[in-house]
Amino acid sequence: MRRHALERRRNRYSGVVCQLGELLPGLIPVENVVLAAPLSGAPAAQAYERTESLLRGLRVAYGQIPAGQLSSGEWERTAAAEALINQPAVPLADEPIGALDRTTRDAVAEPLIDVPRRVRPGRSSCRRWRRSLPA
Repeated sequence: MRRHALERRRNRYSGVVCQLGELLPGLIPVENVVLAAPLSGAPAAQAYERTESLLRGLRVAYGQIPAGQLSSGEWERTAAAEALINQPAVPLADEPIGALDRTTRDAVAEPLIDVPRRVRPGRSSCRRWRRSLPA
């Protein structure tokens, strides 16, 4: 497979949530997340709509606050939205909920857990993982 085809496939089918979140500190959350959308070929209007929906669901204030001024929890949640923007079949996450309180942790974990249900409706290989989260 050619390099370009491999990159397009990786961008389409996988999403990566880095532990420190690879965000650009000078951009606001919406800008950071929407930057990943063109990689899948999504139209701009659809990308912005999906971005705002993800950020709302993850409880990120996505107004005019640059990423460099976000709390560590907002930074992690924005990084999770960035990984989920292209609706990947395989999300890879390195402690995406490590620094979050229980309520926020659940808000971030749920979209990641939903990926197997979306890819394979009626099944979830993450049920045991979800039950293992500390209360």
